[in-house]
Amino acid sequence: MTTKTKAFLKLDQKRDDMNPNASKIQAKNLSWTVYLSKSLSGKPCAVFYIGRSQKGARRFFNNNEYRDHYVKSWIESQQRINAMRDERKKARNLSLGDVLSGCYGYEQTNWEFYKVTKLIGKTMVEVVEIGKTHIEDDIGMQGKCAPNPNDIKSEPIRKKADGTSVAFEYFTATLHSYDEETFQKTGVKIYDPKNYSSYH
Repeated sequence: MTTKTKAFLKLDQKRDDMNPNASKIQAKNLSWTVYLSKSLSGKPCAVFYIGRSQKGARRFFNNNEYRDHYVKSWIESQQRINAMRDERKKARNLSLGDVLSGCYGYEQTNWEFYKVTKLIGKTMVEVVEIGKTHIEDDIGMQGKCAPNPNDIKSEPIRKKADGTSVAFEYFTATLHSYDEETFQKTGVKIYDPKNYSSYH
């Protein structure tokens, strides 16, 4: 649950004063607030606030059932918006030396590999493109390949990390898996191979 700051408490009290004798529903992260009450004529009413807005959207309803259904749908909509926003703000979950892999191609499967060389701030990373080792190769047209972290192919590139992913122009590179059992025993990362194909 998000802690209410002094400024928010002041705003919250102001809203309460504007909606006397109303029932209040509030998001745990304080992103929205709803007040349920009745108009002077006795009609069910709801007032909706987004974020720190001081002016709410007031709606009147013919009956309590319709109001409750509308409020439920509105809250679910706000929860979906919050979930998408949280997903976009997902914390970086990468470490120095991590290898990322991304795939692209329409009639063929091409793999590119990158290595994290620097962590910048809370969300950015610096990566370099690395080469690949061909494990199985059918005259260069299809086979299996794995990343080679020691083969640096590019200058450092700065990118924003989204969890364990980094978006490039034509694909998104994600954290590449390796044999954890071998790593625990030897300290050496044996990266899982990827199938590739090229027919042109």
